Amino acid sequence: MQVFPSAIWLSDKSKPADVFLDVNVYSARTIDTRSYQERRNCRRWSAPGKDAKGALQRLISRSCLDWQVEQIPCLTRRYELDVQIRARQRLNERVLTSERQAFAGMERQCGDRTPTTAPLQAQVESDAAMWATRTLRASLAAVAPLTPVTTQQIAVNLDLNPREQILDRTENAELYKRLEEQRRQQEQALAIAEAKAAAEIAKVRAEAEALRNQPTEPRSTQAIAAVEDAHALVIGNSAYPGDNKLANPVNDAKAMSAKLRALGFKVTELSNANRDQMVRGLSEFTKTASRADLALLFYAGHGVQIQGVNYMIPVDMSLNDPTQATLQAVSLTQVVEQYLPGKTKLVFLDACRDNPLMAFGIRGITKGLAPINVSEGTLISYATKDGQVAEDGVGQANSPFTAALLEHLGDPDDIGIILRTVRSKVMQRTNNRQQPWEYGSLTGGALVLSAIKR
Repeated sequence: MQVFPSAIWLSDKSKPADVFLDVNVYSARTIDTRSYQERRNCRRWSAPGKDAKGALQRLISRSCLDWQVEQIPCLTRRYELDVQIRARQRLNERVLTSERQAFAGMERQCGDRTPTTAPLQAQVESDAAMWATRTLRASLAAVAPLTPVTTQQIAVNLDLNPREQILDRTENAELYKRLEEQRRQQEQALAIAEAKAAAEIAKVRAEAEALRNQPTEPRSTQAIAAVEDAHALVIGNSAYPGDNKLANPVNDAKAMSAKLRALGFKVTELSNANRDQMVRGLSEFTKTASRADLALLFYAGHGVQIQGVNYMIPVDMSLNDPTQATLQAVSLTQVVEQYLPGKTKLVFLDACRDNPLMAFGIRGITKGLAPINVSEGTLISYATKDGQVAEDGVGQANSPFTAALLEHLGDPDDIGIILRTVRSKVMQRTNNRQQPWEYGSLTGGALVLSAIKR
């Protein structure tokens, strides 16, 4: 009813409808993940530096000699909703739209506080309703207008009983007069129906024209977060030894670097980086982006999880000795916590390819990446859900995940909406074999990358 406010909802199933709408909820579930948060308090400080002159210098020059570390239990509650909408016309059974989308909301609380399900569910269902409204409006406005009931069809539906039509007019003058009055009323009703159909067609066409001409300014109803200094580190690793070589990560990294520069990011790019180059690149990026409002990491290449910890694999890492993996690979958690200095952190990982270390059958090494807990202000997007494998896009210019990101990162929407659009595109293009997923949450206003101040 939000799509076409002038539409009529038919509760009487005996009356014909123009459009049939099916809504299928495949799953609605709550997932709880328990973790711990460190609280560190210094119990004993060193003396100030002997050369410190002012109070501020003396404060900075101190160092902690004895830390008190407390592990606080935390609970992350995630609500997931998987829903499909389908609309079809009555007359010819034409499918106007058929879309399936997954939605999720997450809240993390530590200590005595526990996340509540009701607000999460309300937010996720609100997001689903907004998506359904946009999808229906766009699909119905983009296609030919709904076919109105024709004069001939209405005449057939309203025709009189044939036995009444053959009554002799002279012998049944009163009955004939009544039938003529009914026919006149039917013709008037037909004229009114045709006028309403014409008005509805004009309205649909006007809405379609408005959609085509809509402005490209941010569409978020939230206040837009101010981002004046945005930095990005882009890494693409393809040249792994032997059969572990990947086709597209370097292409993905180059295309992503160009896209981010166009959006106003200051980009540091690494291609086919060995471990030393990755470590030095991360160290330099930490200094360069020390005052960034937004720090973004894009990584395409092999990624593995070992004992629940995710690692990015340099091109010179030995893939024949799993015992050295944790020493040679680069920990994702360490990168996010120590080498992304921005107030807001955004991470894209197109790194869920087949785990090349699984062939050795070592315990704790499994396919895909593991779920990750991060602090507020950090959002991590996997190319596919934890424990699953993402496609490299062999034969294409980019992987499915990166291709969808390149298409929509510049949309005038909050990054959360963009990632839902990316998920839908990737699922459609991979026949649901791959479903991108997010972890963490951002705070403050809407993060609209197309609104970064250049």
